[in-house]
Amino acid sequence: MTVSIGLVGYGSWAKEAYVPALLDDGDVAIGAIAARTEATRRLASERFGEGTALFDDPFRLVREADVDAVMIGLPSELVSEVAIAAIEAGKHVFLEPPQPGDARVAGLLELAGRLDLVFHADMELRYNPVVGAVAQLLDDRLGPVLSVRVVQRCDWALTWDQDAVERGEMASELSTCYLDPIDALIDCRPRRVDVTGARPRFERAVEAGLALVEYDGAVGEWSFNLRGHESMSLRLEVAALEGDAEADMMTGRYRYRTGSSDWVEAEASPALPVYGFAGMRECVAAFLGAVRGECRSRTGPDVLGRVHAAATAFDESVRSGGPAEVEA
Repeated sequence: MTVSIGLVGYGSWAKEAYVPALLDDGDVAIGAIAARTEATRRLASERFGEGTALFDDPFRLVREADVDAVMIGLPSELVSEVAIAAIEAGKHVFLEPPQPGDARVAGLLELAGRLDLVFHADMELRYNPVVGAVAQLLDDRLGPVLSVRVVQRCDWALTWDQDAVERGEMASELSTCYLDPIDALIDCRPRRVDVTGARPRFERAVEAGLALVEYDGAVGEWSFNLRGHESMSLRLEVAALEGDAEADMMTGRYRYRTGSSDWVEAEASPALPVYGFAGMRECVAAFLGAVRGECRSRTGPDVLGRVHAAATAFDESVRSGGPAEVEA
C-alpha cells in the first residue's frame, strides 16, 4: 500500500529526519508540502517535482491536499491547532509533541482518541531498540522497575538561540523527549515533578540539573548538562527488584545482571545511518505501519497525554522553583 504524505513544515528536521526515513520505506509518496517562504517551496519543488502540491499555509494543506497522512514539523506552539485541523479533515497525523502547558492539548487528545485515525507522536526514544530491549528484560528477568535514570550530556545550551534560553524554553522544550523513556519503562502516570539545577546566565534557564519524577512505587530521573563540551551522550540506568540494566541510547550497547551475577553484555542498535536522532527511523516506520493497519502506534493519545502532563509539571517546577503536581 502506497502511503501519500503531506509534510507540514519543510525545515531542517523534516529534511534531515522525516524525508530520508520516509524514502527508506520505498512505498511512500510525498504528495504535498507546506512551507512559509517561497525559497523553501522552491527547494521542495526542485527535490520532489511537479507531482508534489505546494502550499504557503499549513491549514490549507491539511484541509485541501489529497494525501492519506500528514507529518507536522512546525514550532511546538503551532502543532496542536494544525493537528486538530488535520484530524477534522480525516487525515492520519504524525506530530512533534506540543509545548508544555499548551491548553489545546486536552481537546486535541480527546478528538484523536474518539476517531478511527492514526495519531502518532514523534517521541523517537521510545522506539529506540535498546529501550525496547530493556523493557523486555524487565518483563522477562529483572522484575518490577524501581527507578529509571536518563543521563544526558551535550553542548546545546552553547548553541541554542539565546532568546529561547533566556525565556527558559530550552530544558522545558526538551523535557517531553527525555521524560518519555522513563514513562516507557515505568508505564504509569507520575504524581509529581521536582526540577533543581544551575541557572548560570538567566533566571528561567536551567542549563544543568535534574528532574525527579515521582510515581507510585517507583522514581524517574532526568539528569542533564546542556553546557557540556561534547556533541551528545545519552545513557539509561535502570534498577529493578531482581537486577539492574544500563544502556547507551546512542549506540544501543547495553548490559544487565540479576542479583549478584556478572554483567551480561548485548546490543540493540538503532537503524543506521541514524536520521535526525537514534530511533527516528523506527518511529517513522511504526507510523507508516499503523497507517497501513499492520500495527498500533505506541505513542498515541494516552501516552502523549501522560508525558505532556509530566512535561507541563516540569515547566511549572522550573518557573516556581519547587515541586509541581502532575494533573490527572
